[in-house]
Amino acid sequence: MTTMTTFSFFRDASVKTKLTILSLLTTGTALLLSSLAFMAHDLYIEWNELIKTLQVQARTLGFNSRSALVFNDPKYVASILSSLALQENIAAAAIYDKDGKLFASHQDLRADGPPPREVPRERGHKYEKGHLVIVQDIELDNQGVGAIYIKSTLREIKERVELYLKATAVVLLGTGLVSFFLWTRLQRIITNPIQRLAGSIREVSETQDYSKRVEGWGKDEMGALILGFNEMLGLIQERDKKLEQYARNLEGMVAERTAELREANRSLEVELETRKRTEDALREAKAAAEAANKAKSEFLANMSHELRTPMNAVLGFTNIVLASGLPPEHREKLAIVKASGESLLTLINDLLDFSRIEAGKLELRQMDFSLRGTVEETAYAHGVSARGKGLGFSVSIGEDIPKYLAGDPARLRQILHNLIGNAVKFTEKGEILLKADLDSLEKGLAVVHFLVKDTGIGVPRDFQKKIFDRFTQADGASTRRYGGTGLGTTISKQIVEMMGGKIWLESEPGKGSEFHFSIPFAMMEREKRTEERQTAPMPAAPGRLLNVLIAEDDPHNLKLARMLLERLGHRADQADNGREAVEKWRDGSFDLILMDVQMPEMDGYAATRKIREVE
Repeated sequence: MTTMTTFSFFRDASVKTKLTILSLLTTGTALLLSSLAFMAHDLYIEWNELIKTLQVQARTLGFNSRSALVFNDPKYVASILSSLALQENIAAAAIYDKDGKLFASHQDLRADGPPPREVPRERGHKYEKGHLVIVQDIELDNQGVGAIYIKSTLREIKERVELYLKATAVVLLGTGLVSFFLWTRLQRIITNPIQRLAGSIREVSETQDYSKRVEGWGKDEMGALILGFNEMLGLIQERDKKLEQYARNLEGMVAERTAELREANRSLEVELETRKRTEDALREAKAAAEAANKAKSEFLANMSHELRTPMNAVLGFTNIVLASGLPPEHREKLAIVKASGESLLTLINDLLDFSRIEAGKLELRQMDFSLRGTVEETAYAHGVSARGKGLGFSVSIGEDIPKYLAGDPARLRQILHNLIGNAVKFTEKGEILLKADLDSLEKGLAVVHFLVKDTGIGVPRDFQKKIFDRFTQADGASTRRYGGTGLGTTISKQIVEMMGGKIWLESEPGKGSEFHFSIPFAMMEREKRTEERQTAPMPAAPGRLLNVLIAEDDPHNLKLARMLLERLGHRADQADNGREAVEKWRDGSFDLILMDVQMPEMDGYAATRKIREVE
């Protein structure tokens, strides 16, 4: 049986069986250990006696063989060893000369092999493959003349072990029978009260009559168990009486609470119906508000685009007229028109970006660019306006910033444009600093820290936390004096966060402001940058005339673009929508296509995809 089967049998056996098994195991184990200890002691003595006997024989044979070894008489030594034939336990014996070579030997016919040809190196006695081996030196006048080797069987010891085992088995069997007989008579003292208690438990369980009691039994553990069982029956009987009383009281309480619950349910139904109507009204109001907000954002985006389209024509033709020979008074008036138009275009662009962000439609492009080139281009454009106000303008770009990074350079320019534009606007004297440093470089990301610092009016401390809120400026006086909508910092903050960065302000009123922001950019692999630089298309040679296709649905912008290109000497063709642009591209050969985004029939994106598919 397996261990689990044995355990299950013992667990499920009766107390009588368990006590019998434990008694036999205890008695048998004690007797077995005693017998084994006695046998081990006797065998130890027998082993030592055999060693002593062989050692005496070895010394005697060695003493008698000394002269024969000296005079080289192996026959005499062989005759001495032949006397061992009368001893059945001697398996083999040998005499070796002083060089350790076999001189004479004796071997029993039942031995498993002859003695070794050379004397073993170890002296003394040892156990070897079921035999006892004795090796001693033979000396004459304190000088070694040879050695003796005796190999004895352990037959007598083995016979004694077998005898002990048989005797132990007989004793164990007899003792077990006697113990079993005595225990079956004595165990009733323990099992009878247990059986009586078990019978009472079954009777109480079947009849559910807790008034019964079990007859007492002495003051031992069994008596305490029976007493405890009787007390438990008394407690259960008392509990049942209380439960009956509780049940009668509970019936009355349930009837009373049921009536109250019916009334509460009726009130709850009315309340739930009212709440449901309220929730439906709230959902409808929320849906209407979301639809109105979406319509507002879409309307604002469309209107901003529609406003920006004619503004491009206004500013473009204004620049063309300014480039012609005009009287100073007309040039001054047109310059005012241009400045006002640029301010209006900036406002329109801010509103367009803000509406895109509100509608969740502002998307970031991921492209490879030179951060140094982007920063320097933006700084150059604002440096002119700063120096026009008599302000100093300096740019610092860290040398450890990777040359090429991956990100959205247009949005980076927009952030810098907003922050530098504010710095120029709110600074009357002093200087402006634009700084870019490498903050960290790890896991394929380069985190670049930007700083735009000015010596302007600064931002009040209680207003610094709200500077990035929409349509927010420091105070009404600033708005009247410097103008603006307060959207620039808001849009910058949202774009920075969309790019995975953060932006913050440090300012002291009257001493200037420091706008900080950090953005992580992906680093380009060296091989990829090299390949792109090698495969990039070469710019057109100076003086080369290009054949350009202009796709634009606004006639004023179309005329402006054609005029600018033709003034540069290039040839220009036009298309009023994306579908016409694709058809003209198929029929003609163009070096460049200027594609508007929003056009009837087919927009600029769809037309570009169509052309790319054909390519």
